[in-house]
Amino acid sequence: MGVAAMFGSTPYVIVEKYNAGKKCDVAELSGIMTYAADGMCHQTDTEASYRALRSLDGTVTVKTYSTAADCSGDPTTTLSVTTAQAKGNSCASDANGMADTKIFGNGFSPLYLSTGNYDTNTGGCKAPAIPTQQIASVVTADTCSATSSCAGTVAPFSAQSCSPMLTYKTDTAATFGQNPYVLVEKYTAGTGCVSGQLPAITTYLADGKCHLTNAASSYKAVKASDGSSTIKAYADSSCNAAWMTLAVNATQAAGNLCTTGIIDTKVYGGGVTSTCRADDRSRKYVHQINLQ
Repeated sequence: MGVAAMFGSTPYVIVEKYNAGKKCDVAELSGIMTYAADGMCHQTDTEASYRALRSLDGTVTVKTYSTAADCSGDPTTTLSVTTAQAKGNSCASDANGMADTKIFGNGFSPLYLSTGNYDTNTGGCKAPAIPTQQIASVVTADTCSATSSCAGTVAPFSAQSCSPMLTYKTDTAATFGQNPYVLVEKYTAGTGCVSGQLPAITTYLADGKCHLTNAASSYKAVKASDGSSTIKAYADSSCNAAWMTLAVNATQAAGNLCTTGIIDTKVYGGGVTSTCRADDRSRKYVHQINLQ
């Protein structure tokens, strides 16, 4: 069975390595590695895993990790291939190739299509404007379409952006900057939070203020320096009709175990946060964050 048949509709990257200095002579082929380029974490051994991406412009990224299944920590190795190198395949260490290496592939990695909500349309709903909420879902590369301006005539205004799976968290951090935020990954029930079962990610601006999610609903969120966080959703536009609460304590946030922390859920965050705990109900803190 050929590689294309094995991977089917899954995008993939083939890396051919040749003996040094042999100009990629077919007789000097020393090894071939093929990676599923779907942006998800794949385990290759008891203590090894990888993520790979192949973009519409031909760029390729393959990162390997010394951890199994979750691709956590810093990558052990990183292969980065530019558009020119992928197209040129010169086998030389130059702008049109990589030394003793050839790169092939098929298909393109899916992307996260993020829809951000904004309280105002000042700045055209793009940086340095900060979204109050961002919802990301997985789409195919050829259907991910970013917008260049705000949509809508009244708040919340919205805009769309595209981000590779491999860099979604760092892209989100750049979007929110120093502003505190909470990122909630909700996985398909009972799947153990494996990367292929993540249908959507929601990120909240955690400044304790009331923010619209649509014309008839709103939320408030806070994140503390110990990692704890609270998100309260309301069934009205002014944060009065309480609907549901997601409360994450410091232990749950640090563990992020999915099965013993918060079932089928992982929570992350960033930005400058309060030094108080998110579950601190002292009068001063409640006044500051105004969650009541």
